[in-house]
Amino acid sequence: MDLYAHVRIIVGVVISLGLTHLLRSAAHMIQHPGKQKIYWVHMMWALFMFIYVLHYWWWEFWLRELRYWSFAIYLFTIAYAVLIYMTCAMLFPDSMADYPSYEEYFYSRRQWFFGLLIALFALDLVDTLLKGRQYYLHLGMAYALRAIVFIAGCAIAIATRNRRYHQFFSIIGVVYQLLYIFSLYSHEFSFACRAEFSPARLQHRSEATGHANLDDRIATPSSVRVRVILVAIASGSACRRHAIAS
Repeated sequence: MDLYAHVRIIVGVVISLGLTHLLRSAAHMIQHPGKQKIYWVHMMWALFMFIYVLHYWWWEFWLRELRYWSFAIYLFTIAYAVLIYMTCAMLFPDSMADYPSYEEYFYSRRQWFFGLLIALFALDLVDTLLKGRQYYLHLGMAYALRAIVFIAGCAIAIATRNRRYHQFFSIIGVVYQLLYIFSLYSHEFSFACRAEFSPARLQHRSEATGHANLDDRIATPSSVRVRVILVAIASGSACRRHAIAS
């Protein structure tokens, strides 16, 4: 197991706690619909965090490209995951006994929630830079614009209780996040393919495995079928020999 895989274990545990909190709370609201009045703005931000967690776990795979790990980077990665969990936990309290509705709870804790969101987007910039300059640049201006828009929007949300602003911001937040993700990954696959099969990458693989060229590393569909047939024949022969010997 390499160091990155080792770090991913604890990150996965922390992130799964946040995701579990969101899903468990949503299931509880479905099971007891009349217990507390649901506020749709609050639910929009719960949806936003659900999307954010899924997106986070996908893009963190790029940390595999980080060649040098230090304890400081390890702490930063864990802190980022903990911050995501805290943001998810802030959306749903353990008990609603002190609040007449989710609307009242949301506005009474909006400073904490949007403050944590600001911290998330600030840490995200550092996290992206850790993945390398090439990865940061391929995200384009849309990535930096997204961070600026959300940080500014969250700062305003902390300062005001205006219902219309929060309604508008919650819709924009979810729609913006979805559009950003779909626009990003519509071209990221081609970027990943170029990086994966770049000459430097292939040369490194050849040196590591002893293969000299691309033909030895990339199997065609026909060669894959031939290998499967040969393995099946070899396995059948071995089973027959074992049966005869028995």
